[in-house]
Amino acid sequence: MKMRNFRLIIAMLALMILAESAMVVHGAGKREAVPDPKYLLSSEDACKQSVVDALSSHGLTNRGVTLTRQTDAQGISRYTVVISHIRLAKMSDQEKRILKRDLYQSVETEGSTISYEFLTI
Repeated sequence: MKMRNFRLIIAMLALMILAESAMVVHGAGKREAVPDPKYLLSSEDACKQSVVDALSSHGLTNRGVTLTRQTDAQGISRYTVVISHIRLAKMSDQEKRILKRDLYQSVETEGSTISYEFLTI
């Protein structure tokens, strides 16, 4: 009789362990926010177009504009815009500072940072 009770207890414990292992526990922790790729592409295109428009207002047509995005663990995007144009090599440091200032003022970046680099040809 004792052996039968022992087997019954073991069987019940095994069923309890199986039942508990089958349960899925959902934590109320933070979920990682994944930005919508379509939104990112449209905002990057808008950013790039703003840069192109600002450069055109300074007479820099036929320019090369490269936009690179890096996103950190908190979801903050950092954009680097590399601008190449033959006239950049002929511009003084003051003219380049003015151009960068105008670029910073004309290009909106919601919740992200942006930096500009000039590539002289």
